[in-house]
Amino acid sequence: MTIQILKDISLARIVLCVNEAFKDYSVPISMNEDSFSKFVKRNVVNLSLSVGAFDGDNLVGFILIGKRGNTIYNSGTAVIPEYRGQGIATVMLSYIISNIDKTEIKTFELEVLQDNEKAIKLYSSFNFSIEEEYSCFIIASSKSNESLNFCKCHISQLEALERDMAFKPSYQNQYLSLINDSSYSLYQSEASFIALNDEGKVASIDANNYFNYKQTIAFALTRSPKLIFLNQNAKSEFVKKITQEIECKEFAKQYKMVCTL
Repeated sequence: MTIQILKDISLARIVLCVNEAFKDYSVPISMNEDSFSKFVKRNVVNLSLSVGAFDGDNLVGFILIGKRGNTIYNSGTAVIPEYRGQGIATVMLSYIISNIDKTEIKTFELEVLQDNEKAIKLYSSFNFSIEEEYSCFIIASSKSNESLNFCKCHISQLEALERDMAFKPSYQNQYLSLINDSSYSLYQSEASFIALNDEGKVASIDANNYFNYKQTIAFALTRSPKLIFLNQNAKSEFVKKITQEIECKEFAKQYKMVCTL
């Protein structure tokens, strides 16, 4: 088994491994080369920092690394089923941490499913600690009637709005990710805003009070028959209330874990 940088590996080989490795996850992932390229762009994945595990010529595992400023982000770690249990993820993670330029990179962030005890134990052994808790859920109906007036704004305006949010969005939901994804739009009223894409995936939402938060969801449901909320901060009172008052389906819980390098 050897560990190599993914820079010179074809997208076709990486995508094949991604699909095989994630096919049995609680949140399955399936990509083609086009969707993977968009994923790379959105998450600022740097294949010169990302690594793969190879059994001969076969790519059997990977860690995809994004980079913003002095922070690197684990955009995805997986090993194909028949190679699990051999410590491959440990070796890949050790390789990254040992070889990263620590004069430039100061923190390493990732998200992990809360029920993935093996992964949490692995990351903890490398001094990652839990910093945030996220909830992912689906809402397909609302008891509120839309009464706020919204205008569609350029997604770049989200950068300023994020500064006033009580809970900073997760890495994949931040302005610096969404600016690279043309499927997302920003809608804003005097009291709230929401960033969602063509499929109803909500990256960012905020309001000056809970009533207007519900109104914003009601508005978004006029744009999509269902809303998929990704990595919403579980400590937010708005999130706690909306998931209790409105029929919704929580499909994942995640931790944000951070390591100081």
